[in-house]
Amino acid sequence: MTRSRGVGPIWVLGMVLGGVASLLQLILPVDSPSWVVAGLASGIIAALVMLVAVLRMKGVARGPWWALFAYAALTVTADLTYTAQQQLLDSDPFPGPSDPLYLASYLAAIVALVLLTRHLFPGHDREAWIDAAIITVAVLAAMNVLLLAPVLDGSADLSAENVLALAYPILDVVVVAVLVRLIMGLRRFTLTLSLITASFAASFSGDLIYNSMVVHGFSDAGTAVSEALYVAALVLLAGAATSPHAAELAVPVTAATARRASIRTSALTIGVLAPPLLMLVVEWPDEQSTTRFLTFASIAVILLTLLRIRGLIRVVEVQAAQLARQARTDALTGLPNRRTLDYELERTVSQCEATGSPLTVAMLDLDHFKDFNDEHGHQAGDALLAETARLWSAELPASAFLARYGGEEFALLLPGTSDAEALGLMERLRTVMRECSVSIGCALRADGDDAFTVVHRADQALYEAKANGRDRVVRAP
Repeated sequence: MTRSRGVGPIWVLGMVLGGVASLLQLILPVDSPSWVVAGLASGIIAALVMLVAVLRMKGVARGPWWALFAYAALTVTADLTYTAQQQLLDSDPFPGPSDPLYLASYLAAIVALVLLTRHLFPGHDREAWIDAAIITVAVLAAMNVLLLAPVLDGSADLSAENVLALAYPILDVVVVAVLVRLIMGLRRFTLTLSLITASFAASFSGDLIYNSMVVHGFSDAGTAVSEALYVAALVLLAGAATSPHAAELAVPVTAATARRASIRTSALTIGVLAPPLLMLVVEWPDEQSTTRFLTFASIAVILLTLLRIRGLIRVVEVQAAQLARQARTDALTGLPNRRTLDYELERTVSQCEATGSPLTVAMLDLDHFKDFNDEHGHQAGDALLAETARLWSAELPASAFLARYGGEEFALLLPGTSDAEALGLMERLRTVMRECSVSIGCALRADGDDAFTVVHRADQALYEAKANGRDRVVRAP
């Protein structure tokens, strides 16, 4: 798979053509030859594109992708079986031989989402599962009103057709539960994960429309819309498999935790309010005023409780952000600390390797700092470190990353900077020093160098600078 950061024109063209195929399901006459061919052809092409993409993947996420391909392949095979029975044999395809294939596709989807969740979140997140359960119960309540209640209450015929139709929404709820668990754990959506989520959302919406029509005896009413959604689901899944970084399924860590918590809280609010609101709508004509009042009171109490919880969450978020800043920052200089440097170094090396950009790593050590401390005192030494960090930060470009490595030693990352530009910057940092001099060793990352190697080379250059008289810049060979 390509490691390009953006999408190419071929990928965009494929997604546009997939959108046109989905649109044709709405425009063409239902069950016409062109309508059938457009739907089947788009599904087959999407599955083949997925197969080629998964075969070419070399990342660590092939397990989830093979399960997602199995889901797409089973869905397309079931569609072909359904259409053959309907068009060629001229018999009612539901229930029929396509149903085991459709049900198997649900199981493949569940396995894929479970594998995807385990790949992205190896640990156990009890809170995320509780959040997923809250929203799943809300979805189940809506499904009960639309699909399950008519059959269970005897208002619809308990035929084999309707009993089988109930299996689909039940499996839909399971898929939604695992998908919500996945979404609840994300700090941000990459393009790949956004397309996977949109695919299952389209498939779920199509099922909801189609199964509602089947249970209520109007199996043809929502066919065009549901089929358009099914086509869109397969196209989106193929787009996800061919998107950048699909093989890694990487989810970069981001600082947008507060925004994620806000979205999560909003989703939980909808989930908690759904059951009483559904009860209010369904039972409104038959309930007495006392019951209506109690329902409204329950909704009000839920809203007030959630508002209070939201306030507590904001307090925790502020405290967590303060602790995170303290954990990432050196208190004396205000620069990133060693822990942050290690993470940023790994990330920068990977990024420069992927894009082919140059990277210079420098190690900077204040000369005779111990003697300065002994002569002027530790407070003066601390002031010198803080002043040095301020002076150097003012000289560096925005792309540079300066950190306190430990003691009187600093580390500097210069991604996207040429060798000559980096050496010029090193000389500027050396000449702005006022109360002491600095020895600097730098290394231009060579192809194949990992983070440890390039830092080691810069360290060796620093030792050479100190051995040759200090107050100089030495570049590693």
